[in-house]
Amino acid sequence: MSGTHTTLHGAVCGLAPDMKKEPFSLQLVGPPPSPIERYPLRCNQIAICY
Repeated sequence: MSGTHTTLHGAVCGLAPDMKKEPFSLQLVGPPPSPIERYPLRCNQIAICY
């Protein structure tokens, strides 16, 4: 898979607004782990996740 990553930067801290576009690509290096964890983070009742 490939595409373009766009980063927007507003006029903050004395810097001029900016937009950067950079190409990227992703490659599958092997099969996914089995079983696949749909939600790998574990969160407690007060929203602390690990």
